Amino acid sequence: MAIPSNLRRYREYVETEVASKRIAQLIGVARDFYLEPIQDIFVSEYRESDGRQVIRSVWMFSESQTMEFKNPLQEDNFDLAVIKGSVVWLVAERKDFDFVSWSGASRFTVKFKLASAIHGEFYASGKNCLELLRITRERMLPNAMRVPSVIMTDELGELQELGPHSLSE
Repeated sequence: MAIPSNLRRYREYVETEVASKRIAQLIGVARDFYLEPIQDIFVSEYRESDGRQVIRSVWMFSESQTMEFKNPLQEDNFDLAVIKGSVVWLVAERKDFDFVSWSGASRFTVKFKLASAIHGEFYASGKNCLELLRITRERMLPNAMRVPSVIMTDELGELQELGPHSLSE
């Protein structure tokens, strides 16, 4: 089965043909396993001190779930988690990346935790920083969990509601 163009974006920043072919195989594994259609993909990678690209994990997203392939070039080790409305914590770190332009020195990391206590990390270098920014904006921030209103008493003993909040506000 052909891979849809939106799932082929990784080819723009994965540097070896071996890695590209393996990721295509993993898309097939995910299609066979998932109950929902795969809508998106992100390849988490970083650079060794010698500049060599290392693929850390491959993430795939459906409407309500995310699947992470760990050590993706060597094994079929994956887990699945509900992501829809369940992102409770997210932190980002960037270096030489202004959310618009990138260079070979650009680095971008996003770490998150889900309501199920599952956590994950995305790593990107160079051009892939733009892809991680897209994934964060389209897949993570819209799934920020709404925190229920907090009721507190003020200094006069009156009940005050602190409205609902989310990561995206």
